[in-house]
Amino acid sequence: MNTLTHIDYAANPHGLAVGGGIYAVVSAVWLGIALALDLVSGLVLAITAVPAVALLASSIWVGLRTPVSHAYDQQATIGKWFGLIFAGEGILIGVGSGVLMALDQPDLILPWVAFIVGLHFFPLGYLLRLKLDYLLGAAIVLLSIVGSFTNLPTQQVMLTFGTALLLWLAGVGRLTFALNRADARLH
Repeated sequence: MNTLTHIDYAANPHGLAVGGGIYAVVSAVWLGIALALDLVSGLVLAITAVPAVALLASSIWVGLRTPVSHAYDQQATIGKWFGLIFAGEGILIGVGSGVLMALDQPDLILPWVAFIVGLHFFPLGYLLRLKLDYLLGAAIVLLSIVGSFTNLPTQQVMLTFGTALLLWLAGVGRLTFALNRADARLH
């Protein structure tokens, strides 16, 4: 069957572990934005990158030790929807950033990007049947809205480090789910 209603990604420990690794990489991107904005020194960035590296290493370790589910005949369907979600995210970020620049509001670009990043977790949560993605999306959207009302230095620190922290926590949640699912399959 080729419908989204039959995809149970949450039962796939390997996929959950891979998702944790993706969160680790994306959290490192947010920390890189902090470095590019000159919010932190290289030393501070290196220290704060430790959780991202630990999450990535843990995701790889768990991913290598959990079975790959071949029960999903719908990988092409999932891939198509992933592509559409990420393409929509990129288009919205680009168009919104262009509009904000045209309106001479460059200080709102980072909250806009965080807002769209947060929103993209809602269709991902639906597609993958992961409630954790709904929580992550809501938290990042809320962070972006609050951040848009703060002064620029506070906003930048809050959005870059806050989003990275939320991704770390969600990544750890995914790994915990992966280990629990793998344990359940073994017993």
